[in-house]
Amino acid sequence: MSHKEDYLSEEEMKIKLKINGKKIPLVPFIHNAMRDSIIGLVKNLKGFEKGKIEIEID
Repeated sequence: MSHKEDYLSEEEMKIKLKINGKKIPLVPFIHNAMRDSIIGLVKNLKGFEKGKIEIEID
């Protein structure tokens, strides 16, 4: 099981994950993998501009 110090702080997180309104802490490896995967996919879309990316999944 991971320890609290294994997770990124609120200030370090560029990705914030919530499930049913509950914040889910992310370890650096998962945080970076999610961030890099999302950026890698969307930067190839027509109309992409560098900036804040927002994704909502229901």
